[in-house]
Amino acid sequence: MLRIEKKEDGRCIILVLNGELSFDTTDQLKRYADDSRTHDGRHLVLDLAGLDFVDSSGAACLLRLRTDSGGKGGGETVLASVPQDIHSTLMRLGIVNNYRIFSSAADAALKLR
Repeated sequence: MLRIEKKEDGRCIILVLNGELSFDTTDQLKRYADDSRTHDGRHLVLDLAGLDFVDSSGAACLLRLRTDSGGKGGGETVLASVPQDIHSTLMRLGIVNNYRIFSSAADAALKLR
């Protein structure tokens, strides 16, 4: 199960993820991300603080969101508040090197202004 909360902070749309990002929930995240992207150059911050689990499908979804962000109005997609075990999984799967990672969503919003 994945719960997603959408927030806005200046030039950033923040998606707060709670639960599991897996094969069963990637479509949900993709829909939220697609609906949140605008053509005004705002950034998409994925706050992973509440994420308990990511499988290879979830990691592939994160990679796809990153690569898709270039054509959606110019805003960058970044990660924030990545728990250590999730960071290790993403590192092992080669996803971490594709993202800027911030200590918190607030930090990301501040630095992306």
